[in-house]
Amino acid sequence: MTWSPLIEFDPDKPGTVVSYCPFEKEWKKLSELNALDEAGRSNIVTLKSSNIEYFIPKAFTVLFGGILLVLVVVVISNWPPTKLVQPVPVPTSSPSGQVKQP
Repeated sequence: MTWSPLIEFDPDKPGTVVSYCPFEKEWKKLSELNALDEAGRSNIVTLKSSNIEYFIPKAFTVLFGGILLVLVVVVISNWPPTKLVQPVPVPTSSPSGQVKQP
């Protein structure tokens, strides 16, 4: 497979510069090393992964789930939200016009 067959590097001398096909060579080398894996039942070919590459997304999932669980517990324990608000005393005024503080 040639990525760009119509590209010319020197228009005065077409065909003199040849592509080394680095992606094709890399793909062959990966195939020889058995470093490719087919993803599920689809026709997608991926690089094989190590266990640590699977661990990181799972660790973030557990961390996110734990934070979400703690948040739910905090919200439930403080329900209704009006329990968190302290009522502000309303100042009353006296007949002399001064405001009395409780």
